[in-house]
Amino acid sequence: MKWVLGLPPLILFHAGAAAAAPIDSASADVDGTPTRAITWTDRSGAGRTVHVLTDNHRIVRYAYSIDGEPVVDDAVGDYGIGNFVNHGGCDAGAVVTWAGVLDYSAEAVLTGPHHFIWRSTFRFSMCSHPEVAWRVTNDYLFVTGDDGFVQTASYDSSDLDSAEPVGDDMRGPYNQTTWPGDGPISGFGWGSEYKFVTLEPIPDGDANVAGGVTVAWDWSVPNSIPYVWEWADPAEGGAVDREYGIVQNQPYAEQDFGGGFYGCTDCFPNPPPTQGEALPAAWAMPSQMSSYDSNYRSGRITWGQTYGTFENGHPNDTGTIAAMGDEFRPVNAWSWTHVVGKFSDAGVAARVRDTENAYATSFTAEVGHVHTEGPRGPGDFVGPALGTMPRITWSNPGFDFVYRTWNVDAVDGAATVTFDVRESLRHPTIVVHDFPSAAPSVVLDGAALIHESDYYASYDTAGRKLWLTLASDLASGAHTLDLEADAAATGGSSGTGGSGGTGSSGTSAGTSGAAGESGESTSAGGSLPETTGTDAGASDDASAASATTSSGAGGSGSSDGGCGCRQSPSASPHSTLLGAVVLLGCGRRRRMRRS
Repeated sequence: MKWVLGLPPLILFHAGAAAAAPIDSASADVDGTPTRAITWTDRSGAGRTVHVLTDNHRIVRYAYSIDGEPVVDDAVGDYGIGNFVNHGGCDAGAVVTWAGVLDYSAEAVLTGPHHFIWRSTFRFSMCSHPEVAWRVTNDYLFVTGDDGFVQTASYDSSDLDSAEPVGDDMRGPYNQTTWPGDGPISGFGWGSEYKFVTLEPIPDGDANVAGGVTVAWDWSVPNSIPYVWEWADPAEGGAVDREYGIVQNQPYAEQDFGGGFYGCTDCFPNPPPTQGEALPAAWAMPSQMSSYDSNYRSGRITWGQTYGTFENGHPNDTGTIAAMGDEFRPVNAWSWTHVVGKFSDAGVAARVRDTENAYATSFTAEVGHVHTEGPRGPGDFVGPALGTMPRITWSNPGFDFVYRTWNVDAVDGAATVTFDVRESLRHPTIVVHDFPSAAPSVVLDGAALIHESDYYASYDTAGRKLWLTLASDLASGAHTLDLEADAAATGGSSGTGGSGGTGSSGTSAGTSGAAGESGESTSAGGSLPETTGTDAGASDDASAASATTSSGAGGSGSSDGGCGCRQSPSASPHSTLLGAVVLLGCGRRRRMRRS
C-alpha cells in the first residue's frame, strides 16, 4: 500500500506496564572511537541507544529493536546522524561538520531520569565568509516513551557585520547509516508547501540527468509541517521493513524548507503542485536525499534550505512567499525529530500528524500562566553583540517547538491546564516552570495518575522546572491536568533528578549494540551537568577530553513518587485514564479542580 505522508489512519499506542528504566549516559566506544552512549526506553518498552562522538556532535551508531530483534545502524563513511552542511560562495563548495569543528564542548544540561539533553557548542566556518565562524549550539533531547529523539540547533552569525549578507544555505541534519539493510531504498518523499512522494520502486538510472531515473511521483497534496522521508519496503524489493524520517517541529509558514532550482524547465516544468513520470536532476531537487551517491537509492537522507535562509525577509524557495519574516538573523534555529522504525508502522506519518495536531490544539491555564514566548533556539552561545539568545513569540501559546513541550508557570506550587485537542496528542510533555517540588500530585480529567505508569517526570533543580510526559495519548476534546507540589512527600524543593528512578548508575533498558561501553554512567541527574570538551580542529579523530558525570537521588522507580506507596499489582497502568482506579494513600493532599 502506498500513501502520501500524513494520510494513513492514526493508531493510538500505550506504553508498557513495567516501569521504564532511567535514561542512561555512559562513556563508550564504537570500533575503538570514544563516544557518549545515551540509552532511553521507547514507546514499546524496548531500549534505544545512540552513540555521539566525544569530539563532535555526530551520532555514529543507533541501536534499537524491531519486533524484539536487535538492530544496529552504523555510520556510512563520515556521515552518521546529525551533521551540518552549508553551501555558498566558498572555494570548497561547502563546509561540513563531519570534517571537524573548532572550540568543541559538550555537556548534559538536563539529566533527569526520563528527560535528557546532550548539548554541544562549537564553531565552524561560514561558506560565504570563510574568515568568519558560525557559533552553533546543538541539542539532542531524549524522552522516555518516545521512539524518536529531537535534534535542535541554533546558528549565530553575530560575528559577521550586520551589513554583510549571509549567502549560505543549510543542509543539516545530513545523515547516512546502514538503516536500509543490505538493499536499496524503495522510495522517498518530503514535505514543503506540498507533499512529494515517489509512487513505485526506484530503479537504477542517472540522477544527474533530468528524467534519468524513471519513477512516477506526485507533488500535489498541500502540506504544513516540513519533513524528509525514505523507506525500504519488502513488498517493493526492500531488504528490511524500515523507514527513516526527519520531521520539523515547526510549521513551514514559520520556518520554510527546500532549496530547489526551478529555472530548469527540463527538471521541473513548473513548481508544485505538479506530477511526473521520471525524477528531475538531483541538483535541482529541494532536498538532495539519496541522489549523488547512488541515483536516489542509498538511504542517505538530507535536509534542504534555500540560499539566504539566514537572512531576514528571505523568500521561500519557490517564490510563493515573498518574505518569510524577520526572525532569522543574527540567529536562525531549527528543531526536528528523527524517526526510525518499521515502514509498515507509519511512524513518520504519525509524527507529522502529531505536529499538525499540536499547532491545532489550544493550551490554557485555570491556575498558572501559559508561556507565550521563548528562546529562538537552544542555548545562549551567541556573539558579543548580543550575549543572550533572542526570544520570539510562539504562534501557538504554550507550545515550544524547540523541545516540543507545553509550558506553564506554576502559582503557589500548583498549575491547572486544559488541552483542547484536535484529533489526538501523542504522549505530550509539559514543562511546569517555577515549580518547587520533584514529586507532584498529578490528576488528569479527575483521575489520579501514577508515576512510572501513567506519566514520567524529571526535575530540574537549578531551573525549578518539572518536566512531565504523559504515558498515553490524549484523544480529541478537552482534557484538564492538575499538578500540585507535595511538600510532605519531598520535604520542599528537592535536589533529585526526578520523582522516580534511581540515584545511581541504574540499568539500561534492553539496549542493543552497545558492546564495549565503559566508564562513568548516570541515570538520574540533578542540576550539575556532565561535561566533555576539546578543540577538535579540523579532525574528527582528535582525542576526547575526559568526562565527568553527576547523578542525583530519586525515589524507587516502582514507588509512587517516592512516597513509599506502590501501585496495586492488579491495576492496569492506564486504568486511571479509563476512570477505573487508583490512588493508594500516601498522605498526599489531593487538590480539587475548580468547577
